[in-house]
Amino acid sequence: MKKGLYIFILLLCGMTSCRTSYLTHSVNYISEDSQTINLRCDGFGQNELTAITDAEKYAVEAILFRGIPDSQLKDPLVNINENDARKNNKKYFDELLEEKRYKTFIISSIPTTKIHHVKGGGGQKSISVDVSINLRALRTDLEQNGIIRKFGL
Repeated sequence: MKKGLYIFILLLCGMTSCRTSYLTHSVNYISEDSQTINLRCDGFGQNELTAITDAEKYAVEAILFRGIPDSQLKDPLVNINENDARKNNKKYFDELLEEKRYKTFIISSIPTTKIHHVKGGGGQKSISVDVSINLRALRTDLEQNGIIRKFGL
């Protein structure tokens, strides 16, 4: 009986240590004016630079495809399904997001926490970053490339 109990406890401990952990980004609104928006974002990576880059990219993706609660951007700039937008405008979004052209729209990126290991994150580290984005320039770029229509049209 004791042997069976030990095996059960051992199996239970083994199952809980193998659980999958999902890293979730967060984007929080800080402030905005007519040209810029300031967000606090979490980023993940193997080191500080990759984690900051991840936070910046996710901030731009949130503006484009998800919107920012409590801001003027409650609705995303690209007001269609993200997968459809990426598929229909593959060249543009590959260049913007994968080739990191989005960095041209970032005014500043300031870490607000020290980088730290994520428990259960498979060696990933996390950092919070205040990202300021030139919203007017991003919107103009989307309009000029035919991704969105001009405001009011």
